[in-house]
Amino acid sequence: MLEEYLEESSSAPRPGEVWVWAKHGDISRFEGRTIPVDGRRYRCDGRILIGDVTQLRARFTLDTRTLRLIDRESVLFFFENRWHRLDSRQLIATLGVEEEEFPISWLPDRELDCASPGPYRLSAT
Repeated sequence: MLEEYLEESSSAPRPGEVWVWAKHGDISRFEGRTIPVDGRRYRCDGRILIGDVTQLRARFTLDTRTLRLIDRESVLFFFENRWHRLDSRQLIATLGVEEEEFPISWLPDRELDCASPGPYRLSAT
């Protein structure tokens, strides 16, 4: 499964794709309808929303062991057939957008199993 995950990780966006890490470090495809907030980590495709106008395909790691839920360093966005890191310099260069100008939110393709349906605000740190 790890080889399949690594291949998926470098591919074009795959809407609805979710992988889950087991406690002992193995990773496998997650088949549930919603992503549970159950103390595990998930790698999934979704979208980032910049302000109210820009939506980009994204891939990120959800860490349901924390209240923040998303590992900001894991966020990638897909633009012009390439994955880009979500850091300020790359946002400015790629999209001509400064992060401070617009709030950034995220939304997985599969819903989180929690009270709020999202989108969820991405914290600055």
